[in-house]
Amino acid sequence: MVKFLNISFHKDMIPSTRMSRLIAILISTILFSPSPKPAFPQTKATASSSRLLQFHYRKPQDFKNTEANCGSIKPAACAPSVVHIAMTLDTNFLRGTIVAVHSILQHSRCPENIFLHFISSNASHEPLIRYIFPSLKSRVYYFNPEIVKRKISPSIRDGLEQPLNYARNYLAHLLEPCIQRVIYLDSDVLVVDDILKLWNTDLRTRTVGSPEYCHANFTKYFTPKFWSRNTLSSVFSNRLRPCYFNTG
Repeated sequence: MVKFLNISFHKDMIPSTRMSRLIAILISTILFSPSPKPAFPQTKATASSSRLLQFHYRKPQDFKNTEANCGSIKPAACAPSVVHIAMTLDTNFLRGTIVAVHSILQHSRCPENIFLHFISSNASHEPLIRYIFPSLKSRVYYFNPEIVKRKISPSIRDGLEQPLNYARNYLAHLLEPCIQRVIYLDSDVLVVDDILKLWNTDLRTRTVGSPEYCHANFTKYFTPKFWSRNTLSSVFSNRLRPCYFNTG
């Protein structure tokens, strides 16, 4: 069974949305401003990664716990006080991932308790993450794109057909067995509050919690090839108002 966390929006929240966008612009300016020399050194281990990137990255400040009730700090991923967050590392969205990680740490009362689990199909991304966030507790997991290549239904967006987009479905197989709970975030998400509030959400006996969305026009969301295949289009049969959850 799945429990959905419903989120509604009111017109009075519009200024907050604009402020969030402003924060995103400011963070991006700080992280991606030009530098007279590359902030990411050209070493043998990172040369292939930096060739893929057109931006220079600067290290942010070290984020430390600000409250005594954050619990004991342990490097182990299985420590009880650790907050587990999973994200993908993709060359096309790498800037978004870095900004998202920065926003998580910036707004957390216990940033040293956060453990990032990065899923990637490119091993050269790991040195860059280590360089930008040297004190971040993290691990990079390799995801073989061949696992899902022949299982992806056609859609109108190329990004939705990328194998790494479906790596989140395999988190239970990729992460350590001791990890019983994890927050998955897309690379275009900006966190503007303490992630611990979301982590402490009680799902009771449910396995998955997510915001529910019921206003998508699925007739324009997939290609004619999708609708011509009965095994795929039959998912929407007898559903006047189909709902789904969007990880973004």
